[in-house]
Amino acid sequence: MTVPLVMSVLGFGLVSAASMPAASAVMIALWGLAFGAVPVGWSTWLARTVPDQAESAGGLLVAAIQLAIAIGAAGGGLIFDASGAQGVFSVASIVLVLAAVMIFIGVRPRAVAAAA
Repeated sequence: MTVPLVMSVLGFGLVSAASMPAASAVMIALWGLAFGAVPVGWSTWLARTVPDQAESAGGLLVAAIQLAIAIGAAGGGLIFDASGAQGVFSVASIVLVLAAVMIFIGVRPRAVAAAA
């Protein structure tokens, strides 16, 4: 839940710092660092959630990612045509906030067994 929130804050920051190249560069770098945790987190979550079917779940995850890329490309293009890069970052930030809310509502932490 933390990663989408961090990326959302950075996205809104990019919208507000559009005329400050140095601040934008730092936020883009931080965005990339935050996003780097996403595939690792997904893979770890899958391996822990369905350890006996991790490969099948991974295939479904790849399909979902490809669908999201296709929808994002089409929707992002329309948003960019209507409102430019600031509109794309604004919508992306809103989607990331919604993702964090969905994670908060739908994902329950499991108790971690103490190391022996």
